[in-house]
Amino acid sequence: MLHKKSAINPERLLEEIQELLETASKEYASDGKILVEIGRMQLLLNDAPGAKSYFQRAIDLNPRNMSARYLLAKILMREKDLHNALQICNQGTLLKEDEVLLSRLKLEIMHKLNFENTTIIEQYKNYLKDVPNDYFTKLCFASYLYLEGFDECADIFKELKYIPFISFREKRILVKEVDKHLNNKNISEKGIVKITTPSGFLLKTERFSSRTFVYCFFIKGGRIGDRITYTVKFNYIGPIAIYPKKIF
Repeated sequence: MLHKKSAINPERLLEEIQELLETASKEYASDGKILVEIGRMQLLLNDAPGAKSYFQRAIDLNPRNMSARYLLAKILMREKDLHNALQICNQGTLLKEDEVLLSRLKLEIMHKLNFENTTIIEQYKNYLKDVPNDYFTKLCFASYLYLEGFDECADIFKELKYIPFISFREKRILVKEVDKHLNNKNISEKGIVKITTPSGFLLKTERFSSRTFVYCFFIKGGRIGDRITYTVKFNYIGPIAIYPKKIF
């Protein structure tokens, strides 16, 4: 005779999970790693205030708990509390200058807060001096320099183009996370076709004097000397022209 499985009561299950979390937080009150994991579980339960409380407790126990700092700052970012999120990151990177995720998050927040470009550039340079192989951050730095009109970007793009462990095919793929990191809102510019290649066109922006070529994979009827308007995106080869149109 078959027996029907008893239906799971979601509300009761949630209560039991909460009870387990409360018990664990009392039994392991001085274990920062456990507190972080409890905070993660609170996030899964959509309890951001509870999660923030556990992450803060973990930081209070050990200010060098970078996981707790990162997760707390991410919540504060989602809540648009950018200044406090930045403070959490700054305190962490002062303790550990080569902390990758927290440093990336700090720079992302600085972009959202529209810090002066001199301050942001200094932050990138200081961080990359400590972590020269963080190529994603290096790509973001080169992209930022290009958008701000600094030709120093050319040297960084050249380095990124020849990273040995990323295939040429992968380097051609747009890195969408760059726009998010830079808080970039579809920047458009004008350029001139300088070189034609079997795979597309190389443009030079009219916005500033730069050694950097902008790659464009297709321009209908494109020729050397044509003026083009396009949206700028980025990959590990350099700036990419999206939605190109000839200017007549």
